[in-house]
Amino acid sequence: MVLTASQSQAEILRNDGYEDGGTVYFQAGFVTGETAAVRLTPALSGPQLVEDVHFLLGGATTQVTITLNIWRDSGGAAPGVLLFTNDYLVQGSNDVFSSMDLTGQGIDADGGIWVGIQFQHSGYPSVCRDDDGIVPDRNYIDADGLGWVEAGLLGVPGDWVIRATVADVTSYTVGGSITDLNGALVLQNNGSDDLIFGADGPFVFPAPIPEGSTYDVTVLSEPTAQDCYIANGSGAISGSNVTDVLVTCIDESSVVGNDSWEPGQNQYFQAGFAPGEIAAARLTPAVTGLRRLKRVLFLFGGQVTNETVRLHVWADDAGTTEPGIELFAADYQITGSNALQSIDLSAHDIQIADSFRIGLGFTHFGLPSVSRDDDGITANRNFIFDYSSTWYESSVFGLTGDWIIRAVDEPVDSFEIISVADLPNDQGRQVRITWEASSMDSPGSSQPITDYAIFRRIDDGSKSDASASTGDVVLAYPPGDWDFLLTVPAFEEASYSTIIPTVADSTITVGMRFSVFFVRAMTVSAGTYYDTPPDSGYSVDNLVPQAPQGFSADYSGGGGVDLSWEVCPDGDFDYFKIYRGDAHDFVIDPGYPLHMTTGLGWHDPAGSPGNHYRVSTVDFSGNESEAASPGVVSEAGGLPLGAVLAQNHPNPFNPATTIGFELATRGDLRLGIFDSRGAVVRILVSGPREAGVHEIRWDGYDEQGRPASSGVYYYRLKVGNETCQTRRMTLVR
Repeated sequence: MVLTASQSQAEILRNDGYEDGGTVYFQAGFVTGETAAVRLTPALSGPQLVEDVHFLLGGATTQVTITLNIWRDSGGAAPGVLLFTNDYLVQGSNDVFSSMDLTGQGIDADGGIWVGIQFQHSGYPSVCRDDDGIVPDRNYIDADGLGWVEAGLLGVPGDWVIRATVADVTSYTVGGSITDLNGALVLQNNGSDDLIFGADGPFVFPAPIPEGSTYDVTVLSEPTAQDCYIANGSGAISGSNVTDVLVTCIDESSVVGNDSWEPGQNQYFQAGFAPGEIAAARLTPAVTGLRRLKRVLFLFGGQVTNETVRLHVWADDAGTTEPGIELFAADYQITGSNALQSIDLSAHDIQIADSFRIGLGFTHFGLPSVSRDDDGITANRNFIFDYSSTWYESSVFGLTGDWIIRAVDEPVDSFEIISVADLPNDQGRQVRITWEASSMDSPGSSQPITDYAIFRRIDDGSKSDASASTGDVVLAYPPGDWDFLLTVPAFEEASYSTIIPTVADSTITVGMRFSVFFVRAMTVSAGTYYDTPPDSGYSVDNLVPQAPQGFSADYSGGGGVDLSWEVCPDGDFDYFKIYRGDAHDFVIDPGYPLHMTTGLGWHDPAGSPGNHYRVSTVDFSGNESEAASPGVVSEAGGLPLGAVLAQNHPNPFNPATTIGFELATRGDLRLGIFDSRGAVVRILVSGPREAGVHEIRWDGYDEQGRPASSGVYYYRLKVGNETCQTRRMTLVR
């Protein structure tokens, strides 16, 4: 017979001197209910987990059921706390040990244990004893009618052959962090190992916990006017230090309650619930105005098992038995506990303006269950949704206390984006966003605002043919992926604005392209911030490109007309449009150009000396420049019979404009600018000019070099002694 330890650091605890092949003595006389037990003590102190128990049970080869019990060693003539009990079916044998695998049971043998075999039958097979005498104070019998007695006093001459294998285990620490503490807090782990705190921060219990053991962190005492709640506070040690126990302390003034229960008072966990049924409480905030739920608190115990609970939140301002609109529902895994439990809802932005209802939906029968207090039930505040799919007041079912269901809320900082507007006179891809100041952005605020962060949604440009829906998304952090753009410092202003980039421009060719934004007000407290609902806007390129320069028309080829112009200097240039007409000042139709090209010229094979041409520039946003007339004409083809004065472009203008005119023959001319009273502002041309097409630029300055003021001006062309034409233009400063 060979016994192998399951770990290299294992130790076999034994009380007997029996060796394989030795004389076997199976103790007769046991009856049903009696127990043979042995005290076993590890050689070393420290955590050691029981891996198995093995013993000789023989004298007969029949199968019997025995109960294996393991107790903490009390140091006296009776065992201490029961650590483990289980029934096993064993085969009687005179030479083969019966072995029970206890790996994973978490039975710590540190300080000593008692191992007992309790009989469920009388006679054989029975427990074995060795043959070299009995050691006092180590072998015991729980005899029928006598209780615990040393085996030697009942005439047993040898030690029980009952052994256990134990192994050293690694121990780990338990800790976490505390937030929002305002006073003195005392925590315990497994009912001892007190820790005292006076401020927020991390904590670690000094006493390590063996691998496989359980931990249970609880509040022993808390500050006046604060309630402290624990999340992730219980579990089993498994291969690493525990660092995620979260202790949150909450001012009692922010708790919306339904009950009067305090820790240490009686708890009444209500049995009888079935899957699909709900226990719910109507809660009414003491403070009016829009509020946001941060967490829900409740007692859910009576049994320490893990169950799925569906948490519901309804609007409930009608005051009827039926709740209002459901605002939130989600499933949570809850381990039954006799201490208040907490579910964090801060990420869900559940907003309430009046009474609301919190419900705990069951997916199991019986315990663990919701608790009620013991000082009477309040009418129209406690409800049950039963298997008949009907809401009732709890008192209908004979309940005499209020559900211990509470909530923690906070004021909602409601501020919004005022506008997202295109920036005028730019090349696009920019908007000006304007938003209201946060209500916390004010003197004496409980949460002073430090900055405003602006985010833009990551998408394909939010292609749409309608404005974005600003009311669809109201979560604290809107769904989707977002790019951080920039921050604006807070200065306690009434509103703020800044220029931000868009994803793409809206254009004539691709249609409307919306970009979606939201603004976040950041506070001095890490993790505390307030968001606007998203809003959207679009940008456009609203600067027309420069008209083609150096435009010339050559009629000398005899087979059409050759047109040419210079490179467009604008970075968003797309192409040129060419128009043809029968008069110098023909009206162009942008929808029907003669030709479009990205090149610097074009040959019109159908052109003739009677045709006139104009060329414009188009950018990627579809903006089209003024159409330019040729400044140079070869072979005088297409010249007018007299002098012609063209409309200036652009018009209105700032800061400069171009004036074109044509001469049929060489002559002396005078081109001047006049104000509305007829006074001379500037003489642009005075002297002879050759026949052909000419352009001249006015920079908006008068004869003395001073900028002309905004207003209407007239320009007049005079050839020889005759005035040929006068036109009007507008300067806008």
